[in-house]
Amino acid sequence: FSALAGASYPVYCFFEYDSEGVHHTAVATSMVMILKEESWFRRFRWVWISLVVLLGLVFAGMLIKGRKKRSG
Repeated sequence: FSALAGASYPVYCFFEYDSEGVHHTAVATSMVMILKEESWFRRFRWVWISLVVLLGLVFAGMLIKGRKKRSG
């Protein structure tokens, strides 16, 4: 709950058990990286940029076509 986005933290896990009258302990370690979930708009930023470029090209084409009709 208080981890910082982008930070890495070690995680330790201890396993203890008794088998045939003998106590056993095993330790496992791992690193966890905290990731911040991106919004849908940021994740698909390339889609939005492509749409803006495409709409700009269509608009420019319409302007050029309109000028040719008026002058001719």
